[in-house]
Amino acid sequence: MNMEMLGTTLFIIACALVVVFGFIFAKRKAKGKPKRTKYIIRGITLIVLSPFTALVVGAIIELLSLGAGGGWMMVISLFYLTPVLFVVGLILLLIGIFKKDTSVEE
Repeated sequence: MNMEMLGTTLFIIACALVVVFGFIFAKRKAKGKPKRTKYIIRGITLIVLSPFTALVVGAIIELLSLGAGGGWMMVISLFYLTPVLFVVGLILLLIGIFKKDTSVEE
């Protein structure tokens, strides 16, 4: 294994750890809060973590394709998944902002 491949692997692992710990942090932060606050926290988390999530998904697709894409699968998934995840996070954030219900759900 050459140094370039090792650096890429460590970068992918670091991105995966950021995604996992980010979602765990958001889940714990939203526990016991009203639904409105949960939507806001989930929306902000998804907006912030969308590039990292797209990189991790792209790396998994690249690994499963066994390099058939020549490294382009990760770039393509980054360009397609980041805006989609950003829009979903924005929708969740807007639902949380404009929602009137303040009931608490565990």
